[in-house]
Amino acid sequence: MKKLLFFQNVVLAVLWLLIPLTMTAQQQTKILMDSTHWEKISCGNWITSPDSLSVYGTDYRIAGVVETKDFFDFSHSKVYIKWKVKSDNKFMAVSLFAGGVSLGHFVTTDHVCCDSKLINEGEWYYTQAQFNPADSSFTAIRSTGNFYDNGGTLFDSLRQKLSPKQWALGVMNGKIKGMIHDNYGGVNCSLTLDSVILVNVVERLCPDIISTQSFTFENGKIPAEIQTDASSWLIADTGYESKHSIYFEQTPGHSSWFEMNVKSAAKISFDARFISGYSWNAIMSASFAIDTLNQVTLDRSNMGCWHHFEWLLPDAGSHNLRWYSSYSGSYPQGNSQLWIDNIRVDYTETTGIQTHNENNINLLQVLPNPFTENVTIQYGLTKSSFVRVEIFNDVGQRIKILDSGNHNAGKYNIHWHAGSLSSGIYFCKITSNNGFVMKKLVLKR
Repeated sequence: MKKLLFFQNVVLAVLWLLIPLTMTAQQQTKILMDSTHWEKISCGNWITSPDSLSVYGTDYRIAGVVETKDFFDFSHSKVYIKWKVKSDNKFMAVSLFAGGVSLGHFVTTDHVCCDSKLINEGEWYYTQAQFNPADSSFTAIRSTGNFYDNGGTLFDSLRQKLSPKQWALGVMNGKIKGMIHDNYGGVNCSLTLDSVILVNVVERLCPDIISTQSFTFENGKIPAEIQTDASSWLIADTGYESKHSIYFEQTPGHSSWFEMNVKSAAKISFDARFISGYSWNAIMSASFAIDTLNQVTLDRSNMGCWHHFEWLLPDAGSHNLRWYSSYSGSYPQGNSQLWIDNIRVDYTETTGIQTHNENNINLLQVLPNPFTENVTIQYGLTKSSFVRVEIFNDVGQRIKILDSGNHNAGKYNIHWHAGSLSSGIYFCKITSNNGFVMKKLVLKR
């Protein structure tokens, strides 16, 4: 009996090792390595193709970072990444992430630092990770020659248990990210991803958006919904393709933040630009956090490129969104500068239609909703403004422009006849000089 149990366990172990090649062949997702599926969130160059992707350092000791555009639920999945680095025969660190967690110990080229493990320039490495929902943990294995499942030589391994917050905000709602940092070879350093394969992964899709709240700062004021810890947050006279943004100049040894609280929100997005005050080393940092859990550290480049960021929120409850810039050191240096623009929050409930100080549109109501053929959209303007009222379908195609022109302050009724359009979800978007609001419409024949 004992021999039989032993034989069964061996068979099960062998089958588990063969999973990536056999049983789950239909459940594998290979992410193409092109700009359709990936985005660069650093100022350095990158080269993409369907088969491989290389991201280069931005400057001396300044990072190169790429991540997937799509969000995934990794909670029952395995991740396989083949990668190598070019370090220009100098010191450099590299990190791979899935679901917001680092897939392995700290690794560097040229020499060991800070308990790192030494990797070779130009050699292929194979990282595989498995997420375990039973105890909210993950296991990451690095190997050479091939993936460890497929006979590769073990390089190192790591197993960690994650907090409930890390699991909800990262593992169940995360991306794949590759990063080189502290690269002494500057723009000559690179990270190449040759393949990324996901097994049993579930792509996270954004739920139906009913309303939107946007902050573009074009009226030169910080809206009441945004709270800051210091009066040093100002409105800058430049933004992302606009005239204004919220801005902070950080002096050495000081930190600051601004935040907002949202409820029933499904998605948050914004544009950001950060310039480090240290001319040869990006010591200062600027970051964004959801419920105090850091989601991204912005590109710490002296170039100061604008980048677009977005996150899906894991549930429709209440969340705290915080942007912050920090540096507690004492190196002599100039000030750092941080710009944030075009903050947009998408909501899954009508409570999300919260007019703010900046936006001069009050969306009153839509009657009836659901509707069978005709619907009336009622809105108000707090001041004179250009207004455009548009109808979109559920895939973002504009169906009709109902109104476009300059209007005085007051209340307005817009009537829409759906004609021969089929039953489904549509959206009314009302745009003014200072922002826009959206309302979900349900057509039932």
